Amino acid sequence: MNWKSFGLAALMGLASVACGDDNPIQALDRSGDCSNICDKYRDCIGGDDYDTDKCQDRCSDMSTDKESDQIDTCQDCIKSRSCSGSVFNCTTECVGIVP
Repeated sequence: MNWKSFGLAALMGLASVACGDDNPIQALDRSGDCSNICDKYRDCIGGDDYDTDKCQDRCSDMSTDKESDQIDTCQDCIKSRSCSGSVFNCTTECVGIVP
């Protein structure tokens, strides 16, 4: 394989990753947001027996653009609020992500 063929194959491989159904950067962002949301919920409501892994799995499985937007909206809502502020003010934004 010559260098041009190798370069073309590598470029096509990168393009297929970037154009896939789940952009790796978006998936990484969603994973971080889900972790933050579920950890905050555990700390504020769930207590020590709250299953953050199950919450994070449920949240990370939300992969449509609309669901990703909801995760971002929930994260934005809770990130600077106290526990009581998050519970009372972010219910609509976080429904379906946390119980």
